[in-house]
Amino acid sequence: MDQIKDPAGINFRLKDPPLLFAEAQYRYNQDKAASGLAGTIRLGGLYHFGKFNDQHFDVDGQSLAAPTSSGVARTHRGDYSIYGVIDQMLWRLPGDDPKKGVGAFARLAAFPSDRNLIDLYAEAGVNFMGIWEQRPDDNFGLAASFLPLSPDVRALDLETAFFTNTASPLRNYELVFELTYQAQIVSGWTIQPDFQYIFHPGGGTVDPINPSIGRIPDAAVFALRTQISF
Repeated sequence: MDQIKDPAGINFRLKDPPLLFAEAQYRYNQDKAASGLAGTIRLGGLYHFGKFNDQHFDVDGQSLAAPTSSGVARTHRGDYSIYGVIDQMLWRLPGDDPKKGVGAFARLAAFPSDRNLIDLYAEAGVNFMGIWEQRPDDNFGLAASFLPLSPDVRALDLETAFFTNTASPLRNYELVFELTYQAQIVSGWTIQPDFQYIFHPGGGTVDPINPSIGRIPDAAVFALRTQISF
């Protein structure tokens, strides 16, 4: 029905609970004349004013996995996160743009474990930017991200296995390794092939299509992105 009413998928809802973001940023050594290595530090947070279901307990304080549970999750007012990001050049291409060379980045975010599937997000990587003389506008990078499922989610899985007397793998984490290369074909047009390998997709959840095989198998993802600016 929504597709019939709004086939373009554009819906500016004004009655939803607000979502607020705040961020502070500090940048240093950004000029060509700077003697040090360029970097940026960002600290921020967000707050959503909506209501969110508990990942573990029902409205009576029982485990949602218990046979006597009402099956109606406890609700929490609001959800929030704090995060930090650092981008730091490790080596600068002599006499060139301060952001050309080898750089590293790290990102970390934390969430309440009682109302979120994950309570931590961590990512880090290295970028090689314009370091080849023959391809001065190309970038190459590799990164890894780690998403552990919240203790409340893992506790619910353990109790579900106990109450149903079934051996079932517990959800634990998702780990992603990524390799990408951005090539400039002509000025304003880039092509970026991307490869990702995902360990424990969905946090190691059981395959919903074929539960007999256990967890969803690890997955390899190949993608190609192109961008044209004019």
